[in-house]
Amino acid sequence: MHHTLIISYLFLGGAGAGALAVLSVLDMLSWQATVPGGGNATVRSAFYSPQAGYRDFFAPCYLISFISLALGTLCLLFDLGRADRALFLFLRPTLTYVSVGTYALTLCLLTAFVLCLIWGV
Repeated sequence: MHHTLIISYLFLGGAGAGALAVLSVLDMLSWQATVPGGGNATVRSAFYSPQAGYRDFFAPCYLISFISLALGTLCLLFDLGRADRALFLFLRPTLTYVSVGTYALTLCLLTAFVLCLIWGV
């Protein structure tokens, strides 16, 4: 059972983080998505306000990325077995692959959550 959980959180975390990275690059390259006037390159909006056409693409994709990262995080926590081990990853970090991966997963999960809120999911 533990091998399945390890494979699951590695796959789900990697897929979610990869999707988040690709979506973030596409989001930055599609500057028209955030300009309310439709895309005057010299006028940038002071606020991040996605247009409806881009929202139809980015919002579900960011949500899928968030769900994948959340499931990967749950698989990691179940793989640890006990709640105190999960707390030790954050309270007494050591330089291991699991602790670095936990911090990376948590950071990606928080980033995906914020982007889901921005894009109105």
